[in-house]
Amino acid sequence: MVVKPKSGLAKLKYISIAGIPLNVENRWWKMPLTAVERFVLMYIYYEYGGKIYFQAPGDKSPEEFVARFITEDFLPEKHPNFQRVVKGFAEALKGLSEKGMIEMRGYEIILTPQGQGEAMAMPMNEYLQLKKKFTRV
Repeated sequence: MVVKPKSGLAKLKYISIAGIPLNVENRWWKMPLTAVERFVLMYIYYEYGGKIYFQAPGDKSPEEFVARFITEDFLPEKHPNFQRVVKGFAEALKGLSEKGMIEMRGYEIILTPQGQGEAMAMPMNEYLQLKKKFTRV
């Protein structure tokens, strides 16, 4: 019996784009998300419907500004761990962007179809448990 793969890429181990060999087995969607990335992804999905609009001042990166905005929902600015949490959320936003889960363009962050699919696959009760955990940091 011969089983045919569903797509042509299933047969390939390596492909070449513009002469650059790429390992098909190491696709971005196979990169696991960290707990903080999962939380930020679910936060954007469950709290804002997959899209956050912002206006960052020129002295801060968009990731840092949005990370601070998210952190303020959970911790007062005077909390001893506030800056540590902001840094963690900023790194998570960068990681999600690199993994193709979110798109940062202009003054908005939106979930990509992959990011939305990943967020929808995570149950709301998991989000609420993580939210409770980050509130206690």
